[in-house]
Amino acid sequence: MRKFKFLTILALCFFALWAFGQNGTADGTYHFGNLGDDDSGGAGFKKQGDKFAVSNVAKNVGTEMYHGTRLATGNLVIKAEGGTVCKRFTLRNMAIYTFYSETKQSLPYTKFEITLKNESGGIIAVHQIASTTQIGETTISAIPFTTPWPVAGYANVARIELSFAAQGLGATADVLTFKNMSIANVVGGTLPVGFGTVSAKISSGRLQVDWTTRNEVNNEKFIVQGSKNGTNWTDLGTIVSKAELGNSGTTLNYSFGMQWGGTVLAGLGLFSLLLLPATKNRWMKLFVIMLAMSALVSCAKENDNFLDRELKESKNSPTYIRLVQVDKNGTTTFSEVVVVKD
Repeated sequence: MRKFKFLTILALCFFALWAFGQNGTADGTYHFGNLGDDDSGGAGFKKQGDKFAVSNVAKNVGTEMYHGTRLATGNLVIKAEGGTVCKRFTLRNMAIYTFYSETKQSLPYTKFEITLKNESGGIIAVHQIASTTQIGETTISAIPFTTPWPVAGYANVARIELSFAAQGLGATADVLTFKNMSIANVVGGTLPVGFGTVSAKISSGRLQVDWTTRNEVNNEKFIVQGSKNGTNWTDLGTIVSKAELGNSGTTLNYSFGMQWGGTVLAGLGLFSLLLLPATKNRWMKLFVIMLAMSALVSCAKENDNFLDRELKESKNSPTYIRLVQVDKNGTTTFSEVVVVKD
């Protein structure tokens, strides 16, 4: 009898853990049970639990979800349900496996790409494999993407887009199965800042970033960040919110500018001019002036051609810009990522 009670309590605990995971939590594992009917989560989507909607192509077995077409190629979208329960979340990781001929197997994939977007549809990050890769039972973070998946994952995600192409055993992967997602910071409220357009360009050696906001709530500032790979970001500067007391219901325009490249040569030219008063020999003074002028001219040329040269040398690695919005409580959200234009 005591053993029966123990087993009963244990079963209830497992059920509670399953239900808790399924319904999601601010910090936890979300399983893929309770899949709704086609279009129950909007046109082209079915409900997934209480926090997500997934492409109609998705099917369910137990607490797992799989791509139901049973083809070698496929696309699947997992998105926040978009209401008061979940508008955005932090995606830390995702567990998957390849299933073929009634067993879990490792198959070669010629394409595996995951794109993360925010509420405005702006791209937060894109991860993809560079060449054919064996994928069996694994996690997203363990896949050898061209840019490694960050340990902390990505914040403020509202949409996950997956695209894949597998080979092997008749060039048909039976199904790509999704076990669970590690999520955190589930938010059902509106964004503190609604971003409008964001653009960035370089002209005559100067980086110019322009953006608009449709509304702001309790906003303090924006941090402009730059990256060469879209994953590792560097702060470039800060712009304080124009909204009165951090709140605005109308469109506000912002701009940020900074010199881009050529700073070393400019410094050399300035240093040469500073040496001028200490130089007594007139030929040496002439030499110093010529050195300074040469450095400054070279600096101007360097500025004009800086981005052109970088883009020509590495067309697959353009410069990226994004905005970090910081509210008065220190909470951050991100704009879409844009490519710097020349």
